[in-house]
Amino acid sequence: MIADAVTDGSHRDGCPMERQNRLLDRCRRRIERRLTAFAAEGITVRRRTQPEDMEVEDAALEIVEYGDAGRLETRLARDAAPHQLLRAIEEAEEIVDEPTKLGAWNVTPTGRWRGLALRQ
Repeated sequence: MIADAVTDGSHRDGCPMERQNRLLDRCRRRIERRLTAFAAEGITVRRRTQPEDMEVEDAALEIVEYGDAGRLETRLARDAAPHQLLRAIEEAEEIVDEPTKLGAWNVTPTGRWRGLALRQ
């Protein structure tokens, strides 16, 4: 048994649970860096949004542009897994760089807006 543990690298990398925890920690750090960058660009970041406050129920992230001042807002689903959220944020970065991907403007009594919900 000891020889098996030495040859598979477990002594260096830890058990599978430790490796999984390190991957989750790395994912969370990347999410935080990207959300900090969004905020630095003036994008409102709403974290841990309740499902009833999301426009699309099973979205990991929603990005909305409001027509009144060209203000962008991201809503992060409370229940999204970190790896799903990271992929959605990566896609949202592309949308921020190319806002025409948000689609057509919607006109409602509260104002003009356009947006996308990203499912992962």
